[in-house]
Amino acid sequence: MVRTLILTLGAAMAVLGVMAPLATAVPMRCGQEAERFLASATAPPTPVRKDCVVAQSLDGQTFPVKVQKAKSGDKLNGLVKEGKAVCANLGSPLSAEN
Repeated sequence: MVRTLILTLGAAMAVLGVMAPLATAVPMRCGQEAERFLASATAPPTPVRKDCVVAQSLDGQTFPVKVQKAKSGDKLNGLVKEGKAVCANLGSPLSAEN
């Protein structure tokens, strides 16, 4: 009985710990993108993917970020902490600081 209660409370705390940063996330848009190229000695460089390098909040502030596979204008989840922004593609969890 006590073990079940402890496991339930532990699971609830883990869920709250994961969801807490997402609750304070602000919507942002990718303001600038950079293309990644595949270099080859025999062929010209071909673009592989586009990454977002500048995120823009709704109030106009811009933050340098690195979000893979995000194009200019894409919606991002953003978390601003101590002047630094942590962003992820909309629909994916915020992972490591970018």
